[in-house]
Amino acid sequence: MGSDCFDESFHGYGEFWCLGDTRPYMRALGAIANLAHRLGDVDKSIAASTEALRLCHGDNMGQRFVLSSLLLKAGRFSDALSFCQVWLDPQYDGLNRPRGGCEFNPPNPELLTARLVEWHSKPWSPGNLLLNAAYAAFGLWGDCELARQYLVLGTRANPNIFVKVLARREKPDGPYSRPRTTNGTDEAHDYRWLTQDLWAEPEAWVWINTNRDVIDIVVKTCAREGCGRREMRPLDFKKCGGCRQAFYCGPECQREDWQAHRQACRQANAPPAPPDSPVYAMSGFLNDEGALDAMTLDNSDDSSDLSDLWEYGVEVEPY
Repeated sequence: MGSDCFDESFHGYGEFWCLGDTRPYMRALGAIANLAHRLGDVDKSIAASTEALRLCHGDNMGQRFVLSSLLLKAGRFSDALSFCQVWLDPQYDGLNRPRGGCEFNPPNPELLTARLVEWHSKPWSPGNLLLNAAYAAFGLWGDCELARQYLVLGTRANPNIFVKVLARREKPDGPYSRPRTTNGTDEAHDYRWLTQDLWAEPEAWVWINTNRDVIDIVVKTCAREGCGRREMRPLDFKKCGGCRQAFYCGPECQREDWQAHRQACRQANAPPAPPDSPVYAMSGFLNDEGALDAMTLDNSDDSSDLSDLWEYGVEVEPY
């Protein structure tokens, strides 16, 4: 590739991932950043991540999610907020960020506009970067409105993070080992592995624990109509083991709610096929009474209890 391949004048500068020959080197940089972090050498991990982003502005390896947390761990709040703001800026949507976001210019202290709040309320807005921006703004200026904006947006984008943090669940001992989904429990796992210790520090802990908007997002309300009980703290309630979407304060409320919840629960477990399309299935599937039952919506008005629900292994379980 030539002796100038790392220079900014190189034809592939900022686009290293598009050059097949560079990929082993880029993976090595990512491995160095990961190993250095595990060994406690935050500065070396930051240097490796920054170099990876300098060479590949599009960040095909997802180093931005690691680097933003590492900058916070190093106490570089200004750089962390600047970095997060670049990656959260919609003007770069679909485009490469200058130096992969690592110019580290002074961060913008202005409040988010209504347009930006709306933009960051979309399902794809990265909760991990929003929360890191919140922590950085809090570290710079305390409990300011900008920090609260980022905090609420990040919590809303991925409530799985603070559900576990506020419940004081043990921090994961390593990154998630399988593919991840945007703002899913797997991304929450990685974020807690990198950053949970920071949120457990006394000032940050009090800050998030006393923010009513955050609490309202992460605590659950019993799904039975007429109950209205809310969790006293995250993870107090259990969720339906069938649809994994409804939360109950206890088995009694789930039993009472079963007739109202039954159809939605089975619909959530039904195969994703259009109602007017034929269903093709293996003979073993067709002989499975439980599978067939899950495919059929129950429109009856009988007063049966939960026995059929327990029969197929669907029960209240922790989340």
